[in-house]
Amino acid sequence: MMTTAAGATSYYLPWNLSVNVAEGSTTFRCMTANDKSELPKLGGPAARALADAGIASISDVRRYSLDDIAHLHGVGPKAVRLLQQALDKEDP
Repeated sequence: MMTTAAGATSYYLPWNLSVNVAEGSTTFRCMTANDKSELPKLGGPAARALADAGIASISDVRRYSLDDIAHLHGVGPKAVRLLQQALDKEDP
């Protein structure tokens, strides 16, 4: 456990997952050392669904099938299409 200067508390857990608790809200962020690829700009419901599932980058998306991601509440066909385009763009 670590407390930041802003007063947030970070708990470091296995699976490279960091949980931050500040002022009654909890946010989850998957942290990977070498991953710099960001998700495409998605609508709020899709972005929240991915964040709740621990998906914060394109490499996180690669761990799941797009069909599995499409079944998350809030992820629609447009979000799946944007994720597929981002995956295609990352692959040479």
